[in-house]
Amino acid sequence: MRTRTLAPAHLMVGLMGLPEDFMDRVERLRRASGLTWQGLADCLDVDLQQVHRWRRQGVPSGDTLFALFLMAARVPGGIGILLGEAVSPSAPRG
Repeated sequence: MRTRTLAPAHLMVGLMGLPEDFMDRVERLRRASGLTWQGLADCLDVDLQQVHRWRRQGVPSGDTLFALFLMAARVPGGIGILLGEAVSPSAPRG
């Protein structure tokens, strides 16, 4: 019989959807990266019109959302910006 272990509490996130201010965070990431909206679209391999649609009425999903986080990982503090952290988490001390 297989036993089930509980995940550590600090890793539990559940399904909560994206926060209402997510596109504001994307805007902050765009500025932090020094990109124009066209530059952001190019980095994510999407059409500029798609980016404008996100800004008006939604957020990226699926592969594009994942690509956005990959891009954010290349911008100093970018992941923290998307996650809404005031300061990016520091590296583990050892």
